[in-house]
Amino acid sequence: VIGTVHDIAERIQNERARDEFLAAASHDLKNPLTVIRGQAHRPRSRVALEERVESARLAPGLASIDRAAEEMQSQIDELVDVAGPGMGQGLDLLRSTVDLAALVAERTAALRQASPRHHIRIAEAAPGLTGEWDRVRLGRVLDNLLGNAIKYSPDGGAVTVRAPRQDDLAGDWALLTVRDQGVGVPAKDLPHVFERFHLGANVGGIAGTGSGPAGARQIVAQHGGTIAVASQEGTGSLFTVRLQLAPPAEAPRPGLVQEPALGVSP
Repeated sequence: VIGTVHDIAERIQNERARDEFLAAASHDLKNPLTVIRGQAHRPRSRVALEERVESARLAPGLASIDRAAEEMQSQIDELVDVAGPGMGQGLDLLRSTVDLAALVAERTAALRQASPRHHIRIAEAAPGLTGEWDRVRLGRVLDNLLGNAIKYSPDGGAVTVRAPRQDDLAGDWALLTVRDQGVGVPAKDLPHVFERFHLGANVGGIAGTGSGPAGARQIVAQHGGTIAVASQEGTGSLFTVRLQLAPPAEAPRPGLVQEPALGVSP
């Protein structure tokens, strides 16, 4: 019993030290990233105003600096999110009304610029896909799924995004699917895709931490949705996210007057 208590106390202490390290590291890394983005933004603003040959040459490089810094900040936030739920902590979601189709268009356009070799297309985006979601974190799920589709399709290829509506007895749902033609997931790795820091046996020298799918699952689950994957090695992968849509507001029926409750003055 004494040994068990000692082991638990030591583990709690180690987990607290890990959380403190992650918090400090994320804070320390975000500060220089903010400076980098700020310094890149100033010349970008000047380049946009000046129509010169030098300006045209500088613009793509400055945009790349800004995108790289933004991606690094997103990865830092992702690692902190993934580590927190491992301790049984939930995410602090900042919910607002989000249009999923608009978010898909925004994030897809950004990744097209970053990966011109890949053909990223939106095959379907139903109108009215709105819900009370955390826009930043849902954008991170999109970036993760699209980013992995690009990363694991090293020779280029098509990445297809769909955002249809699904109605069933449980309510109205927004679906988000991302299909790629990349290396796929080996059968033995498929049950572990959403485990923290798990990498498939066939990724070779492709850089990655394996934290992305786990982070995406945590975000989707805390929104009350589901995420699933279907894949076959050598033929690509299909990721499917399911999120509940906001119920439509009921308009008052004309001519209907609600009677006051008994004993209560109108």
